[in-house]
Amino acid sequence: MLFSGYLSYGELFKGECGTDSFIKCGSWSFASLPACVYGLVMYTAVFIISLCGYLRAKKSDTQQPVV
Repeated sequence: MLFSGYLSYGELFKGECGTDSFIKCGSWSFASLPACVYGLVMYTAVFIISLCGYLRAKKSDTQQPVV
């Protein structure tokens, strides 16, 4: 998620992505947005869904009655 965020920041705000480094973004785009932005959205969605599942499981474990 951090790597995709770094690439998205470079593409959207700096206007360049890895021109003088070992990281290259590629030329693929959809709806005039680079692929790294879609990766960031997907990684963030997976992170939020998994965090919600983790917190729900943790909450249900603490509410079990002690017998």
